[in-house]
Amino acid sequence: MSDGAAVRKGDPIATIRIEEALHEVTALVQGRLSITIGVDLHFMMGLTVSGRSMT
Repeated sequence: MSDGAAVRKGDPIATIRIEEALHEVTALVQGRLSITIGVDLHFMMGLTVSGRSMT
């Protein structure tokens, strides 16, 4: 997925690692993807992943 890509509800949009486990993040709604953190970078606990529905 690239920044600005159109996504549908349920599309896989990211994979995150928490310790030794990989978790797939899926789009909760249809919309456009906005990437705010780079690949292989750390993010802070409590980061919210959210989307905005297309109208």
